[in-house]
Amino acid sequence: MPVILLYSMLFIVHLLGACQSYSDVSSTAGLEMSGYRLSDYKGFEKKWHLVTVRYRKDTGELRWVYANPRAFKALMNHATDYPDGAVFAKIALATHDDPEFKASVVPGGVRRYQLMVRNKIRHPDTGGWGYALFDANGRTLPENLTTQVQACVACHSLVPKRGLIFSQPVSLVPMNPSQVALLARDFGVRLEFTSVDVAQLPDLVRAQCEGIKTVRVLKGDLQDHLFQGTLDEIRPTLALEVKKSGLPSLLMSRDGVRFSGVFLDPKGKSCEKNGGHGTEMKSVHSLVGGEQPIYRMSFCHEDSIPSVD
Repeated sequence: MPVILLYSMLFIVHLLGACQSYSDVSSTAGLEMSGYRLSDYKGFEKKWHLVTVRYRKDTGELRWVYANPRAFKALMNHATDYPDGAVFAKIALATHDDPEFKASVVPGGVRRYQLMVRNKIRHPDTGGWGYALFDANGRTLPENLTTQVQACVACHSLVPKRGLIFSQPVSLVPMNPSQVALLARDFGVRLEFTSVDVAQLPDLVRAQCEGIKTVRVLKGDLQDHLFQGTLDEIRPTLALEVKKSGLPSLLMSRDGVRFSGVFLDPKGKSCEKNGGHGTEMKSVHSLVGGEQPIYRMSFCHEDSIPSVD
């Protein structure tokens, strides 16, 4: 075989290999996070144990939490150090009013999926857990994946006494109100707020505090790893601090670019019509990359939510 022909064939084989490699990478883009795909756990909701169901008041989501056999066994044994191979999976569902029964909120379509996979060798820098978030189609969310993982780590670090797992098995036995409040307050790590002079805040944040001299700022690891989901999820916690201190409360990234704040609204409407008490609060948070830099909304904070001391 002529040398030129041989080299030509080798080049074509190399080119085809390169194209195949590029195709593989492209086809997995947006489908994998922390080394996991949602398809790796297809049908988990039919095979695993249902641990609990949570309703998120800030997002209006109903979240179903499942555990594979290894995770469920450790959970039932009150483990604080889960074995490798333990996996928790969560389905977040939209909710809406039942048109035939207005007092009832019913599940809608799937919004997202979340995974926590225990592998201490693979994930030594994130507490031994691998975190993965996916949309309803099994694709990763648009923000930086590393930032999302670190935000998950910072949040789950609030419950070291539970092995970094928030979800607890649903109780089907009668419980008195004091026991319910005790469970709600057992976070393991207390959230720390500090009073800050508004003049010390970054310009964008200070602009939201017109007529205000002092705010309460949430300190800790959450400041280092914020993504859009964190800004929504922290709203009830900030509202609790507003109710407790009487001052506006903020969670703000250390560079001041991202923040979420809750304020008492002097022009707010009464919450009585929504079954609550007191006056509406207003919330503002940053929107990085959007057409508008700030998102604003009013909401009612329910007195029934236990305070966290």
